Amino acid sequence: LEIISINPEHLNARYNLALTYLQKNDLTNSKNHLEYILQRDPNNHAVKKQLEHINSVLMQGLQRF
Repeated sequence: LEIISINPEHLNARYNLALTYLQKNDLTNSKNHLEYILQRDPNNHAVKKQLEHINSVLMQGLQRF
C-alpha cells in the first residue's frame, strides 16, 4: 500500500495488492485495482484472467437471488 501511495502507477504493486484482496475475498477492491491496471495495460493477460474469475464469481452470486 505504501508503494502505491508513493507511486500510484506502480502496476506490479497494484497487481499484488489486487491478489491480496482476492485472497481475502474482497472482490470489489480487487476488481477496482485490476481495472485500473487494465486501463493502463490493456494487453495484460494475467489481469484479464483475474477479472474474468471475479466477474464469474459475482455472476454466480447474482444468480442465487
